[in-house]
Amino acid sequence: MARLIDVDSTVKAISKLAEDMSINDRAVALLLALELNNEDRFPTVDVAPVKHGHWIREENNAHVEPSGICSVCGSGWLMSDTEYFLWCPNCGALMDEVSE
Repeated sequence: MARLIDVDSTVKAISKLAEDMSINDRAVALLLALELNNEDRFPTVDVAPVKHGHWIREENNAHVEPSGICSVCGSGWLMSDTEYFLWCPNCGALMDEVSE
């Protein structure tokens, strides 16, 4: 799995550490900071926060079978389908919360 870092914070931290280094070590640290700041040289990824939810079982509905309602977005699915969904097909919430 990829490890994501905040490059701006990392560059600032390296620059701050370089203040207390010898001239040679400082040069290496600052070159590393410049290299990290060069976005074209490193792969990037788009990330989004993970939403967490759980299925709410709804017995009283128009369907013969109970429904599972997403606790995040409120979309409903037949309960037999939600048993196979590890995430909500509508909003993408990961269904890893313990239901109430």
